[in-house]
Amino acid sequence: MRSDDSLTVPPQVRDEPERTHRISRLAIALLLAALVVVWFAGLGYRKLANPDEGRYAEIPREMVESGNWITPRLNGIKYFEKPPLQYWTTALAYRAFGMSDWTARLWPALTGCLGILFAYFTGRRLFGARVGTCAAAVLASTFYYIAFAHIATLDMGVTFFLNAGLFCFLLGMSCPRATREEGLWMLGAWAAMAAAVLSKGLIGILLPGIALTAYSIAQRDWSSWRRIRPVKGALLFLALCAPWFIRVSVVNPEFARFFFVHEHFARFAGTAHHRDGPFWYFLPIMLIGMLPWTWLAMEGLRDAWQARPPAGAFSPERFLLIWSAVIFGFFSVSGSKLPAYVLPLVPALALLIGLRMSRLSAAETLRRVVPAVILAGTALFVANELVEKIHESQSVYPLYERYAGWIEAAAVIQLATASCFALMQRLTRARILLFALLMLFSVQLVVTGFESLSPLRSAYAMARTIHPHLKPGTRVFSVGRYDQSLPPYLGQAVVLVAYTDELAFGLTHEPDRWLPSLAEFEREWKSVPSAIAIMTPEAYHSFASHGLPLRVLSQSGDSIVVMKPD
Repeated sequence: MRSDDSLTVPPQVRDEPERTHRISRLAIALLLAALVVVWFAGLGYRKLANPDEGRYAEIPREMVESGNWITPRLNGIKYFEKPPLQYWTTALAYRAFGMSDWTARLWPALTGCLGILFAYFTGRRLFGARVGTCAAAVLASTFYYIAFAHIATLDMGVTFFLNAGLFCFLLGMSCPRATREEGLWMLGAWAAMAAAVLSKGLIGILLPGIALTAYSIAQRDWSSWRRIRPVKGALLFLALCAPWFIRVSVVNPEFARFFFVHEHFARFAGTAHHRDGPFWYFLPIMLIGMLPWTWLAMEGLRDAWQARPPAGAFSPERFLLIWSAVIFGFFSVSGSKLPAYVLPLVPALALLIGLRMSRLSAAETLRRVVPAVILAGTALFVANELVEKIHESQSVYPLYERYAGWIEAAAVIQLATASCFALMQRLTRARILLFALLMLFSVQLVVTGFESLSPLRSAYAMARTIHPHLKPGTRVFSVGRYDQSLPPYLGQAVVLVAYTDELAFGLTHEPDRWLPSLAEFEREWKSVPSAIAIMTPEAYHSFASHGLPLRVLSQSGDSIVVMKPD
């Protein structure tokens, strides 16, 4: 670790030498390879789920199809809720490897994996190899982090870039003042913030700014503001993220007001999207999501709170605490809440957990982790039984019964792992990685097994029903509903009928891209030579009673697929 007297590292942290023979190095290499394989292996097994995975698979598909990489479109309609970085990267993956469930989820999985590697590098550089290994193992085995790294949403991408900015800042602060290395790390932090803004919006610059301000106030030390290269950094930040915002605003004059006012300030202050929740909304999410490291996370936060760095010395431990508190507090007071919003604090917690583990013996660490694993495994069994009981008398019970097998397998692995590790006397790096691998594998079973429920959560089967009947020019109507995973599987947009939801803003500016009423749909249905429609049973019976020519292709749950008879 390189540092000067402006950086303070907790005195309890010491990188204890470990005798490493060739066989143990080989074992560590094999475990790391296994972690990577398990991390990426199941990406293509599950079908895209509604609504998020369908949405974030379809927008890049339309970019590739249209060649327009400036204006994002969902189902052919302007969609300005989020910036385009993940759309671009997924579109590039489509071009390189073809469109598939695997490529649709590649970016979250890749950024999640890179986040683990960066946490290891940062922990090792700042605090020693043991802390780096523990931090990486924590991320690779935390339920909350694993789950969102394997779902096609924007949350893991913005989490990676926010924490890349955090880690670059901490590494820059560990360098001697006014050196080239310090400057490069600080510019890296600015570049990461620009990527975070391009991933999910203004939180990419707002959260780091609040965290640095809060740290400066708490420590009564504003010297770090001079070290972040504010002029060069701001210029780099604008050079990276401003061009798209300028270009999309020129092409679409309505963009700026909707994106900056409606999607940021109005969403933060209001509950228009029906995503509100109590102030403590994220507390149970973190307590459960951080398993099996929950107890160590609380102790790591306590240690950081109790740390008393010398006046004028920068404390990375204290900054990690403030970073976590800012993210948790910011989204707790927001009027819009979703479970993934506080994901960006998890890598910082992983470093604090790694620091805590470095201060404990193997026995003390196991006493905190093993009961949590037993609790998690037992909770899986109980939740599985409850879910089966709830659906026992329903027609979908066989689907949940199949999913139950995956959950039970995960629970068995967790309980067996807890039993084996309870007998261990010490934790080597190889054993820590083995523990992470087993936890990762068990969580992957829960995530991958969700495929059992794809008939309920995905439009894949519906698309397979429709495909044989598609002809050049066939119009596909979606009446009173919109299954977001249908267009990517069909390879074309659908025509919305009497339904707007999140596409309302785009449709006000492009009203010719939908049919506002059922009467207009009836007229359109009669006039086109080839048509297919998805509708509810109620809508079907209403149209049939009006004498509309309909031929049923399939019926499942609350949807009926019909076509216009030849």
